[in-house]
Amino acid sequence: MDTQKRLLLATALSFLVFVVWALVFKPSEPVSSGVPSSIVSNDRGGSSSPVLQNRVDSGFPVGGVSSKGEVQVVETPLYKVSLNRLGGWMSSFNLKSFHDRALVVAGEEAGFLLRCESCNFTLPPSIPFVQKSSSSQEVVYEWSSPELLLRKIYRFSEDKYLIDLKLEVLARKAQGVSGRLGIAWVGAELPSPNSGGPFGFLKTPPDLKQVVYLSGGNVIRKVPSKEESKGADSGLIAWAGLEDRYFLRALITRELTQEQSLTYRLNQGTSELVFYTPSFSIPSSHRQVFQFSAFVGPKRLELLKELGVGLEKTIDYGMLSVLALPILYLLKFFHNFVANWGVCIILLTLFVKALLNPLTLKGLHQMKAMQKLQPELAALREKFAGDKQRLNTETMNLFKRHKVNPVGGCLPMLLQMPIYIALYKVLYNSIELYQTPFFGFYKDLSAPDPYFILPVILGLFMFLQQKLTPNPSADPSQARIMMFMPIMFTAFMLFLPVGLVVYILVNTVMSVLQQWMHQKGILWRDLFRGRFNPRTA
Repeated sequence: MDTQKRLLLATALSFLVFVVWALVFKPSEPVSSGVPSSIVSNDRGGSSSPVLQNRVDSGFPVGGVSSKGEVQVVETPLYKVSLNRLGGWMSSFNLKSFHDRALVVAGEEAGFLLRCESCNFTLPPSIPFVQKSSSSQEVVYEWSSPELLLRKIYRFSEDKYLIDLKLEVLARKAQGVSGRLGIAWVGAELPSPNSGGPFGFLKTPPDLKQVVYLSGGNVIRKVPSKEESKGADSGLIAWAGLEDRYFLRALITRELTQEQSLTYRLNQGTSELVFYTPSFSIPSSHRQVFQFSAFVGPKRLELLKELGVGLEKTIDYGMLSVLALPILYLLKFFHNFVANWGVCIILLTLFVKALLNPLTLKGLHQMKAMQKLQPELAALREKFAGDKQRLNTETMNLFKRHKVNPVGGCLPMLLQMPIYIALYKVLYNSIELYQTPFFGFYKDLSAPDPYFILPVILGLFMFLQQKLTPNPSADPSQARIMMFMPIMFTAFMLFLPVGLVVYILVNTVMSVLQQWMHQKGILWRDLFRGRFNPRTA
């Protein structure tokens, strides 16, 4: 039983670490970049649009971009994007299907900034582009100098979260132009929204905007921290970008070569990524074109897979993808019949619970059998206190006579853990739950419970589950540890999305029902027929 005690203690301490992290050591509120937002007038229509200002003075330069200049707004059925003519960069990007969710926040973030590395020509900090043409499908910027002619051409998709970017360079310099052009993205760590309710001041940690890229077929992530960090990589880099849990901003190269490279810089509350073209040398009077595509949208599996470049790998299911993907498809299958994702989670949990019911019952039988043997095990320990070898032999003989497996109560539960972990990962990462209402004041399944109602109910059912679960050990200290775990679980659930809490709550309620039925000798068919006469278990 010493091993079992250590296992239980280790489990309790592990959950305590999670709780302490959630309550005490969660990431602090993002450090302000010092970038004030300003409103400038659009020369073409008098409307206004927030843009970046004084970014160079923020301590985290983004290329010396300026807020002065005409702002061009382009709208498609899926998104609205603002482009600043001075630099030709993206000053804001909003998704219409997600309550106008900003993936590039005006005044805080930027996209498609132009960089130059090892160049033999000069680019101004804010390139004074001339807008040559604009429509809902295309915007063309052009800038010329004695050294080169530069065109920056945006093409917008009407039915996809895609933006194509073409850079055209015409060399005018007598000895030609050379170097590397880079496309930069800057993301800020913004605070989590208030979930409402009397406990709305208790917020989850903000979603970090991680640097993510695909190099040699492997997804590599760089997570921001309090200390500034820099890095670089090169080789077969198919795409690179910034991600959070539900959304992705990724630059995709249209010409994959070994000369692809990137640099990243992670500072307090800010992430910057620069994706570079291969080095070039353009003779005088010659032209070269560099092409990128950008996916800026939700991390929805089918949308990412259809692009065919491996962006779906940004949805992190860990080592259990082989289980997570069928669970995701099953969740979507239920949604074809029930137009409420919260109800779909309940149906999915019930389905998985029913599927694993034989294993659960086997574990309960073994635990109950172990509990009945406790008096005889205690007598053996007392009788052979000075002879461990004889004690082990007699203990195993006792188990064989009664056909009891000492690990039989834990093994079926351990076999179920990968499925439940995969289910957890699916619900935690599913964009389908983002801003999706459940019922009543539960307006967002991806946000924490604003009133802590479901976590508290979950804690009560977990406490009831501990009371009903057969305890194979008579050790009172072990019983106290087990009774403390519902409190830790409840504290941990306070900051998890409602969708996850619903899944864990339904699973716990079903476990309590199974244990009660097992103790009373009631079968499922008796329950459905309305017969509750106890049987001999």
